[in-house]
Amino acid sequence: ATNVGGYGDLQDELIHPLQGNLAGPFGNHQRFGPTGNGKGALRFRPIPQLAFRGTAQAGYRAPNQAQKFFSKVSTTFIDNEPVQTGIFRINSGVGNALGIPDLEEERSVNISGGVILKPFERFQLSVDYFNIQVDDRITLSGDLGEDDPDRQGDDQIRAELEGTGAETASFFTNAIDTNTEGIDVTTKYATLLAVGLRG
Repeated sequence: ATNVGGYGDLQDELIHPLQGNLAGPFGNHQRFGPTGNGKGALRFRPIPQLAFRGTAQAGYRAPNQAQKFFSKVSTTFIDNEPVQTGIFRINSGVGNALGIPDLEEERSVNISGGVILKPFERFQLSVDYFNIQVDDRITLSGDLGEDDPDRQGDDQIRAELEGTGAETASFFTNAIDTNTEGIDVTTKYATLLAVGLRG
């Protein structure tokens, strides 16, 4: 696939003491078309000892080559019994026969905000909240074709695997949406421990 892109970044003091920042990559992916993602940030510093900051960012990631084209068959042990497990490409004969959908791009939204305190010289405390949402995240599926009385279609999967050397199959798919959030607390104290010169 061909991917052509560029990056721009603009930062300025909007009104004292408020700073703004706009940045973003812009590109065109051969398969997924034009992409326009970016980041916006604000920083407000009313006094030298206190600052507030916030950022909102949208991201994009196309499937990598390993996720699209990697395949292998290996031996694993399930209940102390050897099983030939296979990882197959989406567009392989097995993937096409089972109707596995092609990989799509991952998209993310990242929002964060926090405060920076400098109550006295050389000491800094920062507290930030972050929230990261990733849609259509690419993950490796479970082993399809394992014996499971509650699951339908295992006979078809095993039939499609005949001649591949594998008893089960797994694929990279856009299987899940994830959300990660938390609070980051960091402190910093700078000091000069000792300076010595010997003649």
